Amino acid sequence: MTLLVPLAVMLALILGYFLRHILGGMLGLYRVVPVNEAHIRILQHTKSVFSARVGKSAYWVVPFITKLHKLPLCNLAIPVNDIKLNDKDMAKFVCDIMCFVNINNIDLAVERLILTDTEKELGFDFVKLSEDLRAIMESVGRTVTTKQTILDIYMNRSMLDQAITKEVEAVFPKWGIQLVDLELKDIKDAQGSTIIQDIERKVAAEIRRDAEIRVATTTKEAELAKAEAEEIYRKRQITKDQQIGRARGGRQHPKSGSAAKARRRARRD
Repeated sequence: MTLLVPLAVMLALILGYFLRHILGGMLGLYRVVPVNEAHIRILQHTKSVFSARVGKSAYWVVPFITKLHKLPLCNLAIPVNDIKLNDKDMAKFVCDIMCFVNINNIDLAVERLILTDTEKELGFDFVKLSEDLRAIMESVGRTVTTKQTILDIYMNRSMLDQAITKEVEAVFPKWGIQLVDLELKDIKDAQGSTIIQDIERKVAAEIRRDAEIRVATTTKEAELAKAEAEEIYRKRQITKDQQIGRARGGRQHPKSGSAAKARRRARRD
């Protein structure tokens, strides 16, 4: 009798493990949350979050009455395009930004983000989040760009990139997300404006002018170097010819002296 109790307990544990992990897994009733995800289970109006971050990474699903959402916890690249801005002179332009974000506060993100079904690739409305981020970018972007001219912004994009990054780093945590990185992809004209095109043409003209000046300077330097080389060669040739002439003159001088002596002897004879 004393052996039956431990045996019954062991059988119960084995049966429980089987029902939980094998049968529950096969039927999809028991689920284990991947490390890079958070699952939100809504059961009888009660919301529960399951993730390795919160120490709960597995849960049961009751068919037909359980609603599930999931949030990716990896870095997400979210394009935020057509952000309408203006400079300090009210010149309008548009820029495209790529935001790399990460959900760092699951509970707050669940409240702020519009969740979708688990069948979707992402557990929230990606387009809606992009639109919300664009509204944020337009707000903080104007704070930055209205202090500069559009030419300064165009010529020094990294300054605008850093300024917007600094502003949004304080805003994103209110959405349960943190900014990992931000890249200013493009600056372009607003509808009906040609300011950016004019700047690009000006920059292209300056580049062509500088290139032409550089080519002309290089050509002139090459010609001067060639002329100097030819002058050095000519001087060397003159010096060489003079040295050869002196050498020949020195060899002929003794002979001419002997001939003069012979002529004097002939006259005496």
